[in-house]
Amino acid sequence: MSRVNFTGVNSTESFLDLANQTTEGWFWTSAVWFFFLIVLLSLLGFGFEAAILGASFLALIIAILLVYMGLVSMWTAGIFVGIILLMFLYIAFSRKD
Repeated sequence: MSRVNFTGVNSTESFLDLANQTTEGWFWTSAVWFFFLIVLLSLLGFGFEAAILGASFLALIIAILLVYMGLVSMWTAGIFVGIILLMFLYIAFSRKD
């Protein structure tokens, strides 16, 4: 494990980006996915569909903010958009009323 060099940190932006530099860009992406997993497990009491939609929406909002800050790639936000669209299709075509 390498040591973190704090000598180049002179603003909040460089402090947030330091975690990505140390982990080769995976820190904030994995943080979004862990947040998604925690919210998903918390919302399972409301049903599978609601849990997936709720967790994906919240993770998408966080991912969009992190994309704007330049900490995660657009693919991270795109995956959550895809999950939401697939869940809408699943809900629309699986109901047998």
